[in-house]
Amino acid sequence: MLIRHDITVQTQGLNIRVYSNYLVQRAQSYDDTHVDYVRSGTGRMKNLSIDKGLLRETESIQAQIKALLKCNVRIRPISLSTAKLT
Repeated sequence: MLIRHDITVQTQGLNIRVYSNYLVQRAQSYDDTHVDYVRSGTGRMKNLSIDKGLLRETESIQAQIKALLKCNVRIRPISLSTAKLT
């Protein structure tokens, strides 16, 4: 039983670390562009020209998406033998 608990803790630790990396990338992107695309970036790219930072913002969004795709959350299925029912 202890081994399964350790594996679950390790899995959750990995999930937290990968999500933390995404949040750091999101903050770096905001620092570069002054736009939080998750909250208010809808339609912004349509009006940007290359002179106004289209390429810079595209690279920033690509880095955010790359970090987000790494957040493939690992979930172990819960069975009745591993769940503690009280």
